[in-house]
Amino acid sequence: MSDNLIGVSFYDSDFLKIKNNNNLIQEALERLLKTIPGERLIISDKYIYGSALTELLFSDSSYIRSQLPFILKNDIETHLPFLQLLDVNIEDKDNVCYVKLQLFNLYNDEQFDLQLTF
Repeated sequence: MSDNLIGVSFYDSDFLKIKNNNNLIQEALERLLKTIPGERLIISDKYIYGSALTELLFSDSSYIRSQLPFILKNDIETHLPFLQLLDVNIEDKDNVCYVKLQLFNLYNDEQFDLQLTF
């Protein structure tokens, strides 16, 4: 696999921006986890793109919250198979939910952290 991934981003303040490696991967991961299944039209015979994270974070059930690491692991491995989820930490503070992910990138054998805010 290539050590130098290069792609084009359309979601920044610039009209078009070239990104590489971790910037691209973090953007793809954030897009996946903040997309409700079926919200984006991505044609696949087997999978509906997205994650139930947004819905499940605000569940009243402690059991569902306890299952989030397994659900996230499945979502990430299904749609971004070059990443491995190592750890998940969910923290509620002042009506904001912080999801901290520790991941391993199989492309370049690097570990990195990502924090999402809901």
